[in-house]
This record gives sequence, C-alpha cells and structure tokens, in this order.
Amino acid sequence: MNIPHVISAIRVAAVLVVLLGVFREVFVYGYGEETFFKELRQLDLDDEANVPTWFSSVLMFGISVTAFLIYRGFKDGGTILRLSWAGISVVFLALSIEEVAGFHEALMVPLRLALGAGGVFHYAWVIPAFFLVSIFVVLSVPFLIRTPLRYRVLFIVAGAIYVAGAMGLEMIGGLVASSVGEDVYYYGFITVVEEAMEIAGLTIFAGAVLEYFAADGGRIDLIKS
Repeated sequence: MNIPHVISAIRVAAVLVVLLGVFREVFVYGYGEETFFKELRQLDLDDEANVPTWFSSVLMFGISVTAFLIYRGFKDGGTILRLSWAGISVVFLALSIEEVAGFHEALMVPLRLALGAGGVFHYAWVIPAFFLVSIFVVLSVPFLIRTPLRYRVLFIVAGAIYVAGAMGLEMIGGLVASSVGEDVYYYGFITVVEEAMEIAGLTIFAGAVLEYFAADGGRIDLIKS
C-alpha cells in the first residue's frame, strides 16, 4: 500500500465530510427542515450515528491499528517509545468505540444534574474529560521527548486542534445553549467549527502516524504477490 496515497485520500475524504456538513447547515438554514430531504441529519457534523461520526470513528480505529503495528514492529528507541505506541493504540481504540457508542452523550445530563453545572459546563462531560486529557498529556511527555522533531510537532499540533475543538468549542457551545438555546443560527456555526477542528486534528494525527509507520520500515500489503 502506498502510504502517501493513503494520507492524501484521508485528507480529501476529511475535506469532503466537512464541506457536506457545511452544505447541510446552509441548506437547513435556508430552506428549513420541512423539505423532501428533511434536516439531512446523515450529514450533520453535530449529530450521532451518521456519516461524520462514522468517518471519525474509522480514522480513530485506523490510528489504533497503525499504532499497534508500530508497537509490534518497533526496532529501536527503547521500551518507553514502544510501550507508548501500545498505549496510543488502546486509547484510540477506546475513542473509536466511544465515538460510535456515545457514552459521553448519555452521561451529559446526569453529570450536569449531579454537579449542578451550567454555562460553559452545560455539556458536563467536559469536566471529567479535562482530567482525562490532563493525565494523557502528562503521560505523553516522555514519548514526545523521545520522538523525532517533525512527528513531535505534528502530534502536538494535531492534539491541540482536536482538544480545542472537542472541548474548547464545546464549552463555548454549552454557554450559548444554556443561555439562548441551540436553535440560534450561530450555535450551528459553532458546532460546525468544533467538528471541523476535531476532524482536522484526527486527519493530521493519522497522517503523522502513517508517516512514522512508513519511516520505521512498516508496510501494509493488502495483496500478496
């Protein structure tokens, strides 16, 4: 398999998914939901169990598999790097499952009521997520220090974009939702930017992991000659 071609295909698919999501927002805002196509929820970047969710889950699963292959074939760099790739594989497998299952959505209201959260914490799942992300960042430091500069930068940029979208924009959206509701047009704009940042972060990370895999001597042969 030609890794650069795979990375290019992922990028094109990511752009297409985001553009379809933007089209959906413009279409619904311009024509409403009482049309032949209804609300086009299949393309809604802020909905669950649809094309954008599937795409993000597949990206996460692909990162998990590639990280596992790097772990299995790791040649040098020490135990910390090798075990870090195993950890990355486990984390992204869990994220892939969560993306489809939507556990954070189910916990959102119970957490909000239990913690009395509101405002930026209207979507209360961001509170435990903040602690989990903090732990992940701390544990990632030894890995990043030992990673070549190019990949270190790509991993940090990808993670920053993803977290800024998934949590930062989610908190802004929560503030809007708790004050004026989710039906205002600019709430839809916030969610589009949020989800676009998540997809962008995943796309950059997936490309970096695939590049690392190829540079480490890995290859994927779908058809054996």
